[in-house]
Amino acid sequence: MKKILMGSAVLTALSLSIIAFQMSCSKTANAQTSGTTGLTQQNLVLFVKISENSSGTETNRTVWTSNVDGTNQKQIPINIPWNKLEDARLTPDGKNVIFGVRLDSITNKNALYSCSIDGSNLKKIVDVNSNESYLELYGAY
Repeated sequence: MKKILMGSAVLTALSLSIIAFQMSCSKTANAQTSGTTGLTQQNLVLFVKISENSSGTETNRTVWTSNVDGTNQKQIPINIPWNKLEDARLTPDGKNVIFGVRLDSITNKNALYSCSIDGSNLKKIVDVNSNESYLELYGAY
């Protein structure tokens, strides 16, 4: 009986300490509004439109941005042949686009390029070996 009473007292003390701990924790979250916090602050979505003919063969690939709700769609004029353009990503600050380019389909030679959101400042970032993944090279983007 003494052990049961002592066990009950220990469990009660433990429960009270957990309740006190939970009450002392702050349960509010404050969003940071200054600086570059990523895509949600920019309200931009980046997407690739792929056009196909009636037989299902791809005929064009273009990169676009829009607001999160789909309004204000704008094409980014990237000066790369459409059949060379691979996956595209928007940088967290919403100012640049990073995308893959298939340089040679026979040797699997690829590269990562970047440009400004308006299509200017096109430049090669890095060559990609055939055994490397674009996603590994994109990092946090």
